[in-house]
Amino acid sequence: MSLYPKKLEVRGDYFSSGIWTRTAAGFVRGTMVSHSDLALPEELASKFTEWLRRHDLHGRKPGFNVITFDAMGTALARDLQDLVGPVTKVRYAAIQPSSILRWIGARIRFRE
Repeated sequence: MSLYPKKLEVRGDYFSSGIWTRTAAGFVRGTMVSHSDLALPEELASKFTEWLRRHDLHGRKPGFNVITFDAMGTALARDLQDLVGPVTKVRYAAIQPSSILRWIGARIRFRE
């Protein structure tokens, strides 16, 4: 029997641990899980903290590199999967395309 939830999701939500339990699609997408709840090694916890700090500080600013951010998140999800083992399924939730389109649209200025 695993000490971890059956499904975890890594996602870059503002001011979060970056790790969530996954639930069925709908309004409630799961519950945030702290690094200490999962007994993350200090090195992995530090990587999550740095990744999320990058998002918290720069995520809404022009020039935020979504591709790099998602690549880092994918790597963290793999590291977390290695830690929790095969009984728990970990997935990375990329920044939603609609959010990216709104982000791009907010930076385009139309001239008459």
